[in-house]
Amino acid sequence: MAFGRQRSRLLVVATLAASAGCNGGPHQRGGSVGGDAGAPDGASSSSSGGSSGGSGSDSGGGGSSGGDGGNADAAPCDGGLAWCNATCVDLTQDGHNCGACGHDCVGSTCSAGACEPVILASGQGDPVGIAVDSTSVYWTAFVVDGGTAGSGVVMKVALDGGTPITLASGQPGPSTIAIDSTSVYWANGGSGAGTGTVMKVALDGGSPVTLASGQSYAWGIAIDSTSVYWVSEESGTGPDTGTLLKVALDGGSLTTLAAGQASPWDVAVDSTSAYWVNNVGMGGGTVMKAPLLSAGAATTLASGQSNPQNIVVDSTSAYWTNAQSGNTVMKVALDGGSLVTLASGQSYPWGIAIDSTSVYWTDYGANDGTVDGTGTVMKVALDGGSPVTLASAQSYPWAIAVDSTSVYWTDQGIPGAVMKVAK
Repeated sequence: MAFGRQRSRLLVVATLAASAGCNGGPHQRGGSVGGDAGAPDGASSSSSGGSSGGSGSDSGGGGSSGGDGGNADAAPCDGGLAWCNATCVDLTQDGHNCGACGHDCVGSTCSAGACEPVILASGQGDPVGIAVDSTSVYWTAFVVDGGTAGSGVVMKVALDGGTPITLASGQPGPSTIAIDSTSVYWANGGSGAGTGTVMKVALDGGSPVTLASGQSYAWGIAIDSTSVYWVSEESGTGPDTGTLLKVALDGGSLTTLAAGQASPWDVAVDSTSAYWVNNVGMGGGTVMKAPLLSAGAATTLASGQSNPQNIVVDSTSAYWTNAQSGNTVMKVALDGGSLVTLASGQSYPWGIAIDSTSVYWTDYGANDGTVDGTGTVMKVALDGGSPVTLASAQSYPWAIAVDSTSVYWTDQGIPGAVMKVAK
């Protein structure tokens, strides 16, 4: 099943084709598969053209350099200036005190008290998954701008931008992505049943290595110190034939950790378990858990979910996005229990990432395939509260990742971009 058909069945248009016009899902323009992005699990994540360079619309909490920075009310300043770090500053345009003392824009412009998003790379066609380490941002694009289906790439660029570097090319529908200290890992959805692969390449490029082949719509990828984990949306001809699999970081025999799943879509891992979403709409979706070491009984952590998209975990909870029926950002304890709604009334929440204080997500915007520039990048405290808009006027923001200072995302608006904004 090509990506357009895949998203039609799931009632979304995919992490992995826009001009294909797939039934009410996110706008895509070709290729076979795409997805959320997985930065290394537990650290940040799950995965600009047009007006994607729009301003962040809310200065929000949590400056990247942190703190009050000197108490804006401690000393008199003329002309509406604020007292920060023993200096009178204009919070509406000071890049080191943007909207609040200590809120640093990390090199970007402060406008009207909000840090402006920065374009790190453009002309990327359909950028999909994203991950970040201490030096670079990595992403997949399943159709290179101006290219054809099957011309997918794996790319990287420095954290402050520059010339993008191609790590792998000629990939059939590269989607979600993960990294460790030596390698980049990704899933290729392929062009039909049995044509998907799980791949890796060195952080600086080289010859890609096939870790698994013969996969049906491989999707969602996560890694730990020994293994790569992914979901295969279909392993048979009927419904509920999806699987959760793993293989050693250097390849070898595949292990099936869970079978009989209904459209598994994204995966995250901790030290003992794998967590994934079954991407079924209209209240039929689930959030699942299974042990890492061997095939065992899968546990349902949440049911009644509507089109759950992407998932991340920390030491206590699992977090995911629902792209139907309330369009929510959710969490539940790792052993299950009461569900917590962190944000509701979103347009089309998609990618998700976390740090020690907040949950971050992309909201795809108007999900009608025609309206561009209505997407946002959002955050909320881990325990909920008032969501904060970090960037607005985005053109189909997709996957998301974070580091200690900034938020990064892929934007599928023409011509496709990799973006960054200060937290």
